[in-house]
Amino acid sequence: MAKKRNVKKDIEFLTFEVVADCFSALELYPDRKNQEIYDIISDAVKAGNDLMDRVHQKNIGDKKAVKLHFKNIYIDLLKGADEQFLRLSKTISK
Repeated sequence: MAKKRNVKKDIEFLTFEVVADCFSALELYPDRKNQEIYDIISDAVKAGNDLMDRVHQKNIGDKKAVKLHFKNIYIDLLKGADEQFLRLSKTISK
């Protein structure tokens, strides 16, 4: 099982990357739909906060349950970040 600290760092890193790419898109494409990009930023931060709450969850169960819990967090993290990057890509390519 990964340490909680490493899981939290991974969540923070991917959330920051999504937000940084959004701000780069705002800077590079000022004529694009800015509100959609701000919505992506908001969703990314909310998803990051939700994942952090799941990391801090207590009373998960035995060792296998803990391992599965953190595996699901990583799966949700990667899927969420991928979806947000795709949304950003579609928004700036319109």
